[in-house]
Amino acid sequence: MCAQLCYARVGTYRFKNVRAAHIRNLLLCRDAPEEFERRMTEELSHKRYAGKWIRLHDSGEFFSDEYLLTWTRIMRNSPGVRFYCYTKEISRFRRLVVDDAPENFLWCWSLGGKEDHLIDLKTERHADVFPTVEALIAADYTDQTESDLLSVLSESPLVGIPANRIPHLLSRSKGRRHSAAFSGRATRSSARRTRARTRTLPSRTAHVGVFSGRGGSPPLPEGAPTGTDVAY
Repeated sequence: MCAQLCYARVGTYRFKNVRAAHIRNLLLCRDAPEEFERRMTEELSHKRYAGKWIRLHDSGEFFSDEYLLTWTRIMRNSPGVRFYCYTKEISRFRRLVVDDAPENFLWCWSLGGKEDHLIDLKTERHADVFPTVEALIAADYTDQTESDLLSVLSESPLVGIPANRIPHLLSRSKGRRHSAAFSGRATRSSARRTRARTRTLPSRTAHVGVFSGRGGSPPLPEGAPTGTDVAY
């Protein structure tokens, strides 16, 4: 669902030069993490970043433990810069960051992922995308339209983001907030997986569970990566 409603799959993100830059960044992060860390630390040492806030990713996610830990080292080596992010990697952050976070780093859980159930929606800072400003206000969320920094600095931990006015994405969301749209899809997907795994073939001696995936292939396991887009 996140991929289906992702603004980074439309508009200028599809330009060849933009896509090429994202892929180049991804390959550097994935295949040469030490070089990525060196370059990023050197770049952030420039005086133009002093006292500034840097958002990690305008699209993409912390796709591995190594990548996340690389960023925490970069942050600790850039004490004059402040960092923030949105993330759906709840369990990864809790293992690697929450109890030992860099002092110059804040984050906001992003609803609409596979780990929404791990978030305490009453007390933990999180963001949800709503079809309109009126809808998020009605749900008692804070509108962060004025500044994206409100995602980590607002008084309320409930952060509402009005959806981008992209017609086909609005149509797919069917007027629902992202968390609700994903929840419904996740429930249907879970039911399909359950049916597939419990379907049996007739046999005189045993019942053998079979998958009903396309071409006879089993479905990907829960949480398996299907692609990553990193931008900074």
